[in-house]
Amino acid sequence: FTARNISIESIRILGGAFPGKVITYAGSVIVSSGSCLAPVFTDLMQRNDCALMPLEDFACNESGGLTAIINGEEVLVGSSAFMNLRGVRLTEARSMKDAVYVSINGLLVGFFKIKYVPVQSVQNALFALLRTKIAPIFAVRDFNITPLMLGQKFKMSTDGFDFPAMSAAEPSDYTQTAGIVARDGLGPLVSVAALGRQLYSTVRICVILALLCTVIGVVLMFALCAISAFDSATVGNLLVYMG
Repeated sequence: FTARNISIESIRILGGAFPGKVITYAGSVIVSSGSCLAPVFTDLMQRNDCALMPLEDFACNESGGLTAIINGEEVLVGSSAFMNLRGVRLTEARSMKDAVYVSINGLLVGFFKIKYVPVQSVQNALFALLRTKIAPIFAVRDFNITPLMLGQKFKMSTDGFDFPAMSAAEPSDYTQTAGIVARDGLGPLVSVAALGRQLYSTVRICVILALLCTVIGVVLMFALCAISAFDSATVGNLLVYMG
């Protein structure tokens, strides 16, 4: 989901919490995660005159949420399932799908209802993945994107799609850039993966054929020379064979 396909549908700040603080804390954690929700929360912070806060002990949790320390306070940002796992009570907020819940020091302070708009091109790309022999692994940092969510949004089966825990990997000094796709959406990524696999298979077949023809050519020339058929082993015939 690109930034133009995501929007904040509604915001609920629970009693006793300061709206600016909730937006600032949630936005700072989301932006640091690098998820597809970052542009939406960046825009929300700008409209409410909020600035990014420095984070300590930031982490992407395997259970589908983000944690950090801001101004000495423990901030949890994630789905309702993540909040329940961390012991945060959702007494004043019903459990909703596609929502971002925010907790400060173990207390729920607000939540943001997110609207994801499915795009036809992405649906086509997902179907294309199902038709290929590629086994896709979705390493995402948006805790709302799950196999169930994709299945409901795009009206398709997600069998064969591997969704590991939230991606927490960061590039190291030894990380090498394998490729860059400068277009939004899933389509270009699927196209690159499918064409890359096709290119690899084609090159492998060409190498096998080249080696096979080389061996046959050597054996053939040896046989012609062994039987003294020099009239057949001419430069012209050799060029025809190589062609």
